[in-house]
Amino acid sequence: MLGVQGNGSARCGGASRADGHFIALGNTEEHLSVVVLGHPQRGDPATEEQLDRVSGDGWVAAKDGDYADALSKGHTVILTESTGAFSADLDRVLRQLANPMSERSC
Repeated sequence: MLGVQGNGSARCGGASRADGHFIALGNTEEHLSVVVLGHPQRGDPATEEQLDRVSGDGWVAAKDGDYADALSKGHTVILTESTGAFSADLDRVLRQLANPMSERSC
């Protein structure tokens, strides 16, 4: 991730960067989420500037992740932070597994 400043470009929109010093799970989760899972396009490049990470406004180009094929076949992929911190997805799965079967929805 060296050299990635999160500024993006007019052609591709915003980019991820390591923000762990002030954003929870910002060290690697965002970058790896894009690499592994990909993401849909957000916003419209014809009418919006590239993503402004402070305001959250702007557009980002769509990108297929490394596991696009697995995801298209219905498989689940869950990421964790390099520090061992749980992502929201992993936390949700662990909480579901912790519930007795009688409390789970059918």
